[in-house]
Amino acid sequence: MNMRSGAVNYIRSLPKYLVGSGAAFSTDLIAYASLKPYLGISKSLSISFLVGTCTLYYVLRWTTISRIRRKRFGLILQLGIGLGSFLINYWVLIQFENFFGDLLAQPMILNEHFIAGLTKFIAACIGFIWSSYMTMKLNFVSR
Repeated sequence: MNMRSGAVNYIRSLPKYLVGSGAAFSTDLIAYASLKPYLGISKSLSISFLVGTCTLYYVLRWTTISRIRRKRFGLILQLGIGLGSFLINYWVLIQFENFFGDLLAQPMILNEHFIAGLTKFIAACIGFIWSSYMTMKLNFVSR
């Protein structure tokens, strides 16, 4: 498959993926923004990752055709794909923390929950391309 047809297939699969991704992203973002001020980046990102990945898998399983019949294997594959997105998110969030660390230490008008949500949103947008492409290529049929 050449690069152009791969890009066309990816774009065609996005509308189906966006339904599950939107639900997963919402649960992931809410969980992370709620937990980060209390648990820190690592723990809150881990919990939000699991919640978001399970949400994505089950919504896609319900709305699209799975390439893998057994739910257990499909979920394990989805967790593997999600792990790549998780690592991208973690790296980007750590970079934001290092870059804005001194700024965030000062009293600010902006709420810490808002800043956590904003940085998570940016990190998730970066990881979205990896996750959407691999999910529709390996786990679900894109027609």
